Amino acid sequence: MEISPEFDQPSHQNLIHALGLPNWTISKGLERASLDIGEFGILVIGEMILDEYIWGKVSRISPEAPVPVVEVVRESFDAGGAANVAAQFKNFGVKINLISLINKKAQQICELSGINTQYSIVNDNVKNPVKKRFYKDFHPLIRWDVEQPAFGLDNIDQDLNQIQIPDADINIFSDYDKGMFSTDWHKKFLTKSKSLIDPKKKFKIWENCYLFKPNAVEAKRFVSKDSTEDQLKWIQALLNCQNVVITNSGNGVAAIGEDEKIYQVIPHKVVTDRKSTRLNSSHSSVSRMPSSA
Repeated sequence: MEISPEFDQPSHQNLIHALGLPNWTISKGLERASLDIGEFGILVIGEMILDEYIWGKVSRISPEAPVPVVEVVRESFDAGGAANVAAQFKNFGVKINLISLINKKAQQICELSGINTQYSIVNDNVKNPVKKRFYKDFHPLIRWDVEQPAFGLDNIDQDLNQIQIPDADINIFSDYDKGMFSTDWHKKFLTKSKSLIDPKKKFKIWENCYLFKPNAVEAKRFVSKDSTEDQLKWIQALLNCQNVVITNSGNGVAAIGEDEKIYQVIPHKVVTDRKSTRLNSSHSSVSRMPSSA
């Protein structure tokens, strides 16, 4: 097992080159980050979620139950789910397109975030999931998830089969288990470009992809192997994919490439006063963006 001694730029670049990805560069110390990609084009295909933030005042407790009564002061929306993934790449200057099932409100939120949706299916009957977060000042009170099966559509297959995926350098499939990948419509696109998969619960539907990226919990659930090395090898064989990357929160990433060598990128830790502080703890550029799920 080949293990990088610490998380620094050379070991990070070795992992990226081993996976056959472009020359991503991240500055040491993370004071800044930049992508050396030029006109590199990425498609993010997956379920858009609306992140709603509700800010209010609390001056009393409800007489009906011991809960605060919130007087709403303002509301705001952000692009969540796969749209958040697209937004993160756009912030690096990447030429990005989102392909999803969205309604007009979701489309407007994407436009405000600078996310191109020209290849998405826009249908006002679509009920995009909404994550409602209630805050008093900056203190979270409750999160209320509002969603309907199959985006509230009577025949989701009809909309999914209309999706056309244009040519791109990389396709990122971002699954939040909301119904967009409940059928096989996407399979014909897996080998069209280099396809990077960020799975949720379904694994076998991603056979023959270029790179498969579960987290540590998902990987163990899929193959029931204890060691990361075994998980990497089994997933690569079962899905017939070229590369597998397993992320493990702040503990780093492990990967296997076409050469069947196993790499680990481990965050460097500095211990002071019995407290362990992680430095450079971001993963490689293919790791999962903050999600809303």
